[in-house]
Amino acid sequence: MAFPNWIKLLLFSTLILISLNSTGQAAKFKGQVIDKNSKETLSGALITILGTDLKTMSDMDGEFSFENLKSGTYKIQISYISYNTIIVNNLEIQAGFENTIKAAMEPVETKISKELESFSSKQLIAQELNQATI
Repeated sequence: MAFPNWIKLLLFSTLILISLNSTGQAAKFKGQVIDKNSKETLSGALITILGTDLKTMSDMDGEFSFENLKSGTYKIQISYISYNTIIVNNLEIQAGFENTIKAAMEPVETKISKELESFSSKQLIAQELNQATI
């Protein structure tokens, strides 16, 4: 049984519209920021899509999201006070897929805290020596 030309045209047009609709979908990207050592969530981390004006902050659960992105490759920067900044290169974000990331941030090791540890241990040794000679 052959279909009339108008049915073929209607079917073809419908397929074209469905195809255009799926390729025109905006991509979404979400994630969570945690402390690498304690696994605690970090609220207030700044997440930036480099090369754009897009920025957001992680919420109370360390979660963040971007919507209405074009499918493509992005470079993401995640920063938080007293933590090492994370840069994610070549992050593929595609419409129709669940684009997620979990960022485990490491605390910055400061010179001051090492000096305080060193000072307090020297002070403790000096106190022990003074007590031993009394």
